[in-house]
Amino acid sequence: MYTISAEKGERASVTLPDGTKVYLNAKSTLSYPASFSLNERTVQLTGEAYFEVKHDADAPFIVKTAEIQIKVLGTTFNLYAYPDDSWFEASLVEGSIEVTPYKSPGKQVHLSPNQKARYNHETGEIKVITTDLRVETAWKRGDLIFRNQPFKEIIGQLEIFYGVNITANGEYPEELFTGSYHENDIIQVLKNLQQHYTFEYQKSGNEISLKFTK
Repeated sequence: MYTISAEKGERASVTLPDGTKVYLNAKSTLSYPASFSLNERTVQLTGEAYFEVKHDADAPFIVKTAEIQIKVLGTTFNLYAYPDDSWFEASLVEGSIEVTPYKSPGKQVHLSPNQKARYNHETGEIKVITTDLRVETAWKRGDLIFRNQPFKEIIGQLEIFYGVNITANGEYPEELFTGSYHENDIIQVLKNLQQHYTFEYQKSGNEISLKFTK
């Protein structure tokens, strides 16, 4: 088995033995064999990745995460499977995929392009919804796009994207945030967020501390 990883603040890509291309987001790991078998191509993912799967009708391509299995023949899709989060998401760009929760195989769903499956590890609930692929694959272009997200969730994504550790003092604001960024420096993002939320920040190396003020 081979393993390729992208640390916080990094991104990586790899071409698998069958010609499939995989792009890894920050804080993600992909494991794959030196060669695939004739009847199955199986890889394991922790974190987030964008797959461009080489078509092979005789050997399905399977992605295994901690909670979910994805099965395809040849297609393009994005998977979000960070172990610290309580949910998993699969977003389909083109082709079709089969999403099967290990704990509830009877809840297996099939996606069409521009659909997303969101699975909650804690409740076992799985939903299929229409999605904006520009948002789902923003990280691959170096963009951050937030759509009606709580501030605490935004902080978590900033940590991964910029490779920093953020601590907060005080209660997180309840107001949801919508916005997009293409910034190399997290300071520019924090300054913009200060226009929407009331907080102060200090940065020392990769450590950032926030203090919420009313």
